[in-house]
Amino acid sequence: VDTFSSGMLGDCSVGNFYGELRATLSKDSRTDGWFIEWAEIRFGDGRSHTCMFNTWLDNDPNHDYSNSVTVNCAEDPASSEIFEILTKTGDIKDANTDDTVTMQVCDSKGRCCTTGLDSPVNDREKGNVDTFSSGMLGDCSVGNFYGELRATLSKDSRTDGWFIEWAEIRFGDGRSHTCMFNTWLDNDPNHDYSNSVTVNCAEDPASSEIFEILTKTGDIKDANTDDTVTMQVCDSKGRCCTTGLDSPVNDREKGNVDTFSSG
Repeated sequence: VDTFSSGMLGDCSVGNFYGELRATLSKDSRTDGWFIEWAEIRFGDGRSHTCMFNTWLDNDPNHDYSNSVTVNCAEDPASSEIFEILTKTGDIKDANTDDTVTMQVCDSKGRCCTTGLDSPVNDREKGNVDTFSSGMLGDCSVGNFYGELRATLSKDSRTDGWFIEWAEIRFGDGRSHTCMFNTWLDNDPNHDYSNSVTVNCAEDPASSEIFEILTKTGDIKDANTDDTVTMQVCDSKGRCCTTGLDSPVNDREKGNVDTFSSG
């Protein structure tokens, strides 16, 4: 295993990427073919995507290969499970509630889950931050969620209003999304509020930066190459970056896993 650093990932180390990924590996036009088994893209929040190539990058006219190959990359599903939801009740008069509250979480692919946000203790008191962990979250603790999130908070039909400032959705890989509500859940006919409110949730952008890319060269004959290689990474929103995968030392040797890092 060879590890190379000193800021080798260029724009890919500062761009923010969400959801499903697609990777394109390209090699220069020389005929020194490279057999690439897989690449792994790692993020600062602990997420990782594996891109299975299992092919040659080669423009040898005697073989039906190409110097550029694009594949979809699969995210480790365990990294996309919700393990905590936090809510912040406002500090204003009568902000607390004893009513039953549920949250629905939906991602950019339309995958949704719904969970109650109630605990055996007295929650949603004025000014409090309440934490509901995976044992309380039902299907939301086992579903996998990708990309941008949308959250809907709903309260039962009683008139004990609740002023909710924000909710935070935390994932097992370290990602978190903050959902700013700053409103009442209330069906009091004297006020223009509702018992159900939906907002978009913002992901911490620092958690979406690529900090490492690994490549695995095959073990077969002539799998290694000295040619120049680049990788383009694109997410489900069409955001892309391109970086060289070359170092000052001898990389892409037969059977090697090479690591190119951002720092």
